[in-house]
Amino acid sequence: MQSLAILCQLVIALGIFNVWIIRYGKETNWRGGEAKNMKEEFAAYGLPGGFMIFIGAAKILLATCLIIGIWIPLLVKPAAIAMAFLMIGAVSMHVFAGEVRKRLDEAGYEEIPVICSLPAAIEMAKVMVNMRLVQSPRAYPSALLKAKPKFR
Repeated sequence: MQSLAILCQLVIALGIFNVWIIRYGKETNWRGGEAKNMKEEFAAYGLPGGFMIFIGAAKILLATCLIIGIWIPLLVKPAAIAMAFLMIGAVSMHVFAGEVRKRLDEAGYEEIPVICSLPAAIEMAKVMVNMRLVQSPRAYPSALLKAKPKFR
């Protein structure tokens, strides 16, 4: 289970770095509206530029915490929870803008009903919680670490 948790942390963190650092100013198939970069995408959703900076900084910080969490597990749970809320917001923005429906229609899947991504995201989070994915104990940087997590 420890390897699965670390793999999830890495996939999420590297995905965030890819979107917010490497592809930030580039055109992709997943930009909202007719946006060619991240600034245009936030503008297409009617969001101010300052909000984009806040969300980007928060996602990069949380992704960094997920990677550091490989060695300091205390960081993982708060970072993962905060990242989940930000991602639910991102999925909601795409759904409200009709992006999911539009992309499926363009791909020829107009007969598949897209009910809503938000309930699916919530259900997936509940399943992950019920699986009780936890990290196994690892070596800590020092014996002075006061808030050591409890493991089963």
